Amino acid sequence: MMISKNNTHFIFIFILLLSIIFSNQESKIMGKISDKSNLEPLIGAMVMLVGTNDGTISDINGEYTLVVNPGEYLLKVSYIGYDDINYNIRINTKQNMTKDFFMSAALIQADQVNVTARKKESSALSVLAAQKESVILQDGIAAEQISKTGDSNVAEGVRRITGISVVDDKFAVIRGLPERYTDTQLNSSPVTSPEPDKKAVPLDMFPTDIIENIIAVKTATPDMASTFSSGGVLVKTKAYPDNYIMKLKFGTSYKDYYSNNNIYYLGSGEGEYDMFGYDMGNRSIKNILPDFQLDRFAYANPESELMQNVNNPDHYLYEAIDDEVWGCIDDEGDMIGEITTQNSCFSNNSNNEWRVINDAHRSMQQNKIYSQYYKKMAENGFSFKKIKRVIPYSFSISNGNKFNPNRDLEWGYFINFNHKNGFKYKNYLKSRVQGSSITGELEQKFPKENYETAYSTNTGINLNFGLNIDENHTIKYQAVYSHTSKDQFRVAEGLDSYNGPVANNIDDDAYFLLDKYVEKDILTQSLSGEHIFNRKRIKRIFDWSYTYGIAKRYEPDNRRHDYESINDNPGSPFKIYSNSGEKIFGYIDNLEGDDISYNYDANFTLDMEDKFDFPFKFKTGLRTQSKDRTFEMRRLILQWGPGFESLSSSNFPDSVHIYDSFEDFGSSASNPNLGFDYTLDSQWEYGISEYNYVNPGWLILDDTPGNKTGAYTASESVDAAYIMFEFPLGFGKNKFADKFSFVGGFRFEKYYLIIDAYNPVSGTISNMIGTTDDSGGRQTIEESSVIPSVNFQYKIDNEQKLRVSYSKSINRPLFRELTPIEHQEMLDGEVSLGYPYLETTNITNYDFRYEWYPKLGEILSVSYFEKYFDNPIEVTKVMSSDLIYRVYNNAISAKTQGIEFEIRKSYSFSSNNNFQFFINTTLSESEVITYENSRVAVPYEYVDGGTFNQGITFDETCDMLGSPSGVPDHAECVPYPGVDGFYTLQWEQEGYDLYYQEFASTSGKNRPLQGQSDLILNIGFDFSFKDEFDLSISFNTFSQRVSAQGSGIGGEEYELPFNSLNISLSKGFEFGKISFKIKNLLNDFEEFGHYGAGNDSGDFVQSYIYKPGRSLSVGMSFNL
Repeated sequence: MMISKNNTHFIFIFILLLSIIFSNQESKIMGKISDKSNLEPLIGAMVMLVGTNDGTISDINGEYTLVVNPGEYLLKVSYIGYDDINYNIRINTKQNMTKDFFMSAALIQADQVNVTARKKESSALSVLAAQKESVILQDGIAAEQISKTGDSNVAEGVRRITGISVVDDKFAVIRGLPERYTDTQLNSSPVTSPEPDKKAVPLDMFPTDIIENIIAVKTATPDMASTFSSGGVLVKTKAYPDNYIMKLKFGTSYKDYYSNNNIYYLGSGEGEYDMFGYDMGNRSIKNILPDFQLDRFAYANPESELMQNVNNPDHYLYEAIDDEVWGCIDDEGDMIGEITTQNSCFSNNSNNEWRVINDAHRSMQQNKIYSQYYKKMAENGFSFKKIKRVIPYSFSISNGNKFNPNRDLEWGYFINFNHKNGFKYKNYLKSRVQGSSITGELEQKFPKENYETAYSTNTGINLNFGLNIDENHTIKYQAVYSHTSKDQFRVAEGLDSYNGPVANNIDDDAYFLLDKYVEKDILTQSLSGEHIFNRKRIKRIFDWSYTYGIAKRYEPDNRRHDYESINDNPGSPFKIYSNSGEKIFGYIDNLEGDDISYNYDANFTLDMEDKFDFPFKFKTGLRTQSKDRTFEMRRLILQWGPGFESLSSSNFPDSVHIYDSFEDFGSSASNPNLGFDYTLDSQWEYGISEYNYVNPGWLILDDTPGNKTGAYTASESVDAAYIMFEFPLGFGKNKFADKFSFVGGFRFEKYYLIIDAYNPVSGTISNMIGTTDDSGGRQTIEESSVIPSVNFQYKIDNEQKLRVSYSKSINRPLFRELTPIEHQEMLDGEVSLGYPYLETTNITNYDFRYEWYPKLGEILSVSYFEKYFDNPIEVTKVMSSDLIYRVYNNAISAKTQGIEFEIRKSYSFSSNNNFQFFINTTLSESEVITYENSRVAVPYEYVDGGTFNQGITFDETCDMLGSPSGVPDHAECVPYPGVDGFYTLQWEQEGYDLYYQEFASTSGKNRPLQGQSDLILNIGFDFSFKDEFDLSISFNTFSQRVSAQGSGIGGEEYELPFNSLNISLSKGFEFGKISFKIKNLLNDFEEFGHYGAGNDSGDFVQSYIYKPGRSLSVGMSFNL
């Protein structure tokens, strides 16, 4: 492996530090702790040096090792249910002492009951002990450590774990690999992410108040899912306590930008319980919209589906008019002329029909039908409001207890409710970076100053219930509910690039506005059990679990609208900006997604250690896992009706088109009285506006092309079975060979996927790319995998181990990545687009680790890893003539390799003053072999023996479609059916041709793996002083990493390092604790951009920069 010069210097300093830290650890006390009556080893017995913070616990063989400095000590050995042993010792320099202890069971009175000892998994010692005894490579952090650092959510807590960094302040990255390769489990069960385009679960949704520990798993065994690609994050919530607890916690925070004279805005929409993060459907436009298309034809044609639903009381407000009105209707259903006589109707055209049409009734109905839709839209409004800064707060209450009705029964519960809100203001610069057409050098184009205000909430409930019968039968019910909301208003000010710099001259005073509200929910419920049966010296363990999960995303009414300066001069009035030439004011999106998942696990273990007199386990099991998703996005257009004139038309009144100042933006579209309507004598044929009969106003129209594949349903299932063995290589016959142990086996998985894309308005199934027959919009994937894994351990002594691991794993495409749905949040923003041709990534993993546990709570470990990827999935940014598409592509292959270090060291200055520090780092490098071109999906129609349309563009030559694969030479560029001003390639064909459009990649063919950092570094110092005073200092950083590969926009986009330094203080009292935390003390900033030479050797050009500022939080907890 090649290591850079800078990394070499770091390694040298690291090794030097190790020699200094551990140079004085030369004296040891070691031995074995056993039951005096039967000589059985006692696992987890505590060995402590009285008056110090030094100690250890016995392992699964009852053996212990304690590293001490020379001196005289009182050694205390304790174990639940046994009498303590006190033993005086004297240790000289470089002396090793062996001392075995035999403990006697404590006398129990007749009226006492048995007490089951449960391992305290929330302590740092227990997490480290579990790491030592684990058959796989894992690192972790306990609730005890998290409480010292003051971390408020899991995303903040995992930063302290070896090899982990965090992306977007919420997604965990293991060993510098992208978050898509990180699997997340909650209480040993899969968790569905509420992010439609992410596999990774946003860890900021889980508060640390409910956490027992967090474990990062880096190697796999056959009983683990194959999707543990780069590793997994296992989040365990708190179990019921040993004693009754009632705890209250309050907190608040302050950010340094609060002191600035900023003006804060939010959208005008309001929910019933916004303060707590629940809209309760108040903003939702879904319930007021019809289940048919709203287009110009619907409003213009009396025979349209809209007009045929006039008798639906949901669509109008007043009573019908019963007068019969006769009119003349032609054979296409259009009214000819004004109401006339029957004879004149037939004399005009023999195909005309004279009939009752109730024209006056219909006109009034149509007015009211339309007013209902627009009136609701106007209630939420396109305008915005000034707000005052919200003072954040947090609140948490916990309650739990344990009960022992009799000696064979124990049960308990733990419940937590927590809620917090937050206020965030972001001011950042975002630009497009692309090569100059003249010099070829990278340039920062169309920079925009962004201002973003957001009010957010996070509400959670955790419930754990446990039942233990006769110590051999355990049943658990665990439920975790997390709800977050974010009310966001964003303004981007600067140059536009929607149609390129030549197509318009939008100056620095152009504004792009976004009003967005999002709620996300995760609910996971798990029922599990473990049953132990001992017979004929064989322990049979049967464990099972059933998990039901829900993940939801709710965006009821997102709105965007854009403006430009009229005279290109600062201070001049503004006008509505539209690239189409029509009077489109803005766009309205309704987006909702629901995931429902089920998971069944059943495992059976034979533990035959007592029968064979050496550890031997056989384990097998089954898993059935399924997930169903419904995702719908309906996009609407707000347009001045009739809407067929250009923006410069005199029929477009200045009162709705011109705005004097920023604060006036959106006011006209927030007026419920400005909806488009008819007069009683109206006559409006499709495509023709008669202002003598029509009152112009705002029209709500469906974005027909955008809704074509705006929704999809998807289902996936995984059926799995495995076998695995665990045994020493000496089989109890050879002591040296028994130091080597084996854990391994095979896992078989069968995977099945179905995706149906459809129109969210009509429900019509849309033909998707990737289908190879006439199956319409359905896409299916079916594959089977055999996944081996092998783990070897060599136990050097009681404190040292060597581990070697080999495994296979896979990474499958996500629903959203496969579905060709376009989504653009801002007018000038990136367009996300799925790609149905993605293939599963296959990964081969190699790991080697050395571990040394010199003292209780201490560790030194060194790891080396290699991973090989076939068909890795990456995000590509592709630039067309007017847009940047964010798409997903497979690369050919990739490789990453690296080294991990971890040190955790404790010092005791006295019995009340202790100091611990840790340092962990990952040094790695990677290389990706890519294709020469990036590919973008282009939807098409399936026509059996008919006309085939390919792509859509406003370019009448169709040159912008390039030279797409599968398009025959006889294809012609013709107007796109039903969409004025757009064109398509068309030809006669029968059947399907798979199609994609290729763009030349500007990325290097051999480049780093996306998301991979060469360096991840975490350093921490924890001080514990007398009177329960704690001080914690933590620092973490990462080296630059590729955030997206580029195509036509200047090569890869890089994320530069972010250096985070946090300090927390806490003071304990009889009533509870007071804590303080300062975040981002270095006041560092986030930065993205491109290098001029297509790699990290050229000049850096920024595409995004944001300074989050410092923050101070204060918390107070009460123990009742």
